[in-house]
Amino acid sequence: MVTYAQAQERAEEWINGDVPSYQHREVRVREFELGFVVWAEDRAEGPRSDGGRQRLVIARDSGEATLWPALPVGEVVRRYEEEYGRPEAAEPAAAAPPARVDLNQTSFLLSPPEWLQEAADKLGIPDRRGESGGTSGGPAAGAGADA
Repeated sequence: MVTYAQAQERAEEWINGDVPSYQHREVRVREFELGFVVWAEDRAEGPRSDGGRQRLVIARDSGEATLWPALPVGEVVRRYEEEYGRPEAAEPAAAAPPARVDLNQTSFLLSPPEWLQEAADKLGIPDRRGESGGTSGGPAAGAGADA
């Protein structure tokens, strides 16, 4: 994932990396869902450039940089989304909620179903529900009352 600060650093290097400080241009970065559009603006008090109106798009997820022609920034964003896809189109299908959560599926975890208790009784496994639950009315509660 590329952050805004990382995109700003890469933009500064791309635009002003090999240029003397007196010729530095103003760096602009616009964030959108899929990444960042980077371009340069001439400074009011600085020298004018003879071109270099290209746009650089840095992908948010991979950090991959692609060069785009001198179009308005909104148009670059639109074309980039057309070329590389919009995240909204892919995510809802993948993030679809589960079809249905049946509460009866998990209720036996709290108390065993009747058929399971009957099978345990046939095997001679004692019923321990009264011991762990701390409920009154079982043999453990009666023994505590006599003492």
